[in-house]
Amino acid sequence: MSEPALPPEDTELAQRRGLHFKVSWREKRGQRWLPLSDDIPSLPEAFAIARAAQFPNVSLWVKCLDRSGNLLYWGSDYPSLFNSLVLQEGYS
Repeated sequence: MSEPALPPEDTELAQRRGLHFKVSWREKRGQRWLPLSDDIPSLPEAFAIARAAQFPNVSLWVKCLDRSGNLLYWGSDYPSLFNSLVLQEGYS
């Protein structure tokens, strides 16, 4: 099975909007997410950090300043799914 690739249109949209990202991890479902890397200015860079992480559960979030939390873009539980809609909502 091949590694999932970022959709090119997502990379373009994230760059155009100036979005920032956060990578988090946790041991198992139900536990709190812990920060691995924060304030990453590039979607490809954030995705590379998330894919290289050696933790059981890793997630990639779009940082949002106008909300109480961040928006989940990608998670290691479903590595071929990308939540592209949050790139339109995220606001750094």
